[in-house]
Amino acid sequence: QSSGKHLNMNYYGCVYLGCEWSRWSRWIPSNGGRCPVTCGGGIIPVYRTRTKMFSTGGRSPVCRGESEQRKTERCNPQGCRTCSWANWEPWIAGFCSVTCGSGSEIRTRLRNKVWSTNQQGSSDCFGNPTERTVVECTRGPCTGCRWSDWSQWDNGPCTLPCGGGTSTSTRRRTKQLNVIGGALTCPGSDFEMRTSPCNTNQCCQWSMWGSWLRREGCSVTCGGGNINVYRTRTKTFGTVGSSPFCTGVSEERSTERCNIQGCRTCLWSNWGQWVPGLCSVTCGSGTMTQTRTRNKRWGTDPEGSPVCLGSATATTVVSCKMASCTGCGIWEPWGPWICQQDLGLGKRTGITGGMQGGCRIPGRLVRTRICPICPVGRSVDDEHNDRRKRHGLGFCGGVSIERGAACCVL
Repeated sequence: QSSGKHLNMNYYGCVYLGCEWSRWSRWIPSNGGRCPVTCGGGIIPVYRTRTKMFSTGGRSPVCRGESEQRKTERCNPQGCRTCSWANWEPWIAGFCSVTCGSGSEIRTRLRNKVWSTNQQGSSDCFGNPTERTVVECTRGPCTGCRWSDWSQWDNGPCTLPCGGGTSTSTRRRTKQLNVIGGALTCPGSDFEMRTSPCNTNQCCQWSMWGSWLRREGCSVTCGGGNINVYRTRTKTFGTVGSSPFCTGVSEERSTERCNIQGCRTCLWSNWGQWVPGLCSVTCGSGTMTQTRTRNKRWGTDPEGSPVCLGSATATTVVSCKMASCTGCGIWEPWGPWICQQDLGLGKRTGITGGMQGGCRIPGRLVRTRICPICPVGRSVDDEHNDRRKRHGLGFCGGVSIERGAACCVL
């Protein structure tokens, strides 16, 4: 015991070190901390780790759980600076294109940008701060020359496919000479041009692909398996792009190889030599059990099995032959009489062993005697029987000495 704590010790005094996890580290971005958006809220993958620590205060020799955790966090949640237009100011009149008769006049109006943090807005104001229009104007009657009516506006192509471009429109008119009440000359131009906003829809662009993420574990624990991974991207809208629509998908899926390390497999070594046991007899012919063993070997053979099938020990029974038996031992002493009641008589039996040293000893194995029943309360059994067998070079005979009373109490 030390400092109020019990050390984990076995009978030989060895200290067992238990495993404990360290504290989790702080959450670390797994893609270098780059948020896919600069404002408005995006998603970034993060992870944290912990390490195993071994000490005498550990509760278990194995640390349960994982050494790494992953999740996603919001990034750049602040609102984006968005732009909107204020109301148009009143029209400002220009100069009439003629000094007499009917002409045209360009009028202009202005509007200002207003900035806010509206989540539904855009980071840029689409369109122009200035708008112009042409209206008809009339001056005093002219003599001699007069303009015809203007033709319809001929609209040109838009300068951008999306994000707010401009289109140039033109129209024409012709001089009508020798018109009564006309001017000597037709002041003004026979050609007019104006620009107007077009394709004001925002352009769509994909953000950069995020890091590959895992949805589930590896299909195997060793030997090489597959794991499903995916990555995502988001749509961003602005003035840069080639279309108001984003073509393609927001998620890609793929598979990666995992747990490619070789599996731990078990193989048997070659069998060892047969080791003989003890013969069942001390002389003559008998049997004995032979034993041989083999050991487990561990490797990373992809064709192997994690379990060694079969036994590490094999046995077989073979015959054995000892030296020739030249004589037998003696009989053991007769056992006590066993008295049984049978038809008013008592039958007693004496039993002793019949095998000695691997050979059979001549003589009786069991003997029985019939004796009368003794009166109640009398205990007479003082017969002593000895059975002995003399030693000799060949088969031996025996002498039985029997004497004493032949009754017993049942």
